[in-house]
Amino acid sequence: ISGKKLYINKCQSCHGEKGEVLTGFSRAINDLNLEDFEITIRDYNNGSYDRGTAFSMLPYAALMSKDDVKNVYVYLQSINQTEKKETPKN
Repeated sequence: ISGKKLYINKCQSCHGEKGEVLTGFSRAINDLNLEDFEITIRDYNNGSYDRGTAFSMLPYAALMSKDDVKNVYVYLQSINQTEKKETPKN
């Protein structure tokens, strides 16, 4: 629940409802593994991730604890897995 709340309040406006890419604005985050998710946030915070619109992500990354990152990751995985299971196969 905390991952859902954090994602909706802080992430969704740039990364979309399910972590999909918003053309020309952000990268898709719904297909990252947990390690890549954690590394990306860490790199924003230490200044080594500087591409695209990284400057707009920095304030959000600075507010996220390791638990926050994991909770957002788990939330995105859960909503994207649910969608995959519900998609009928032809």
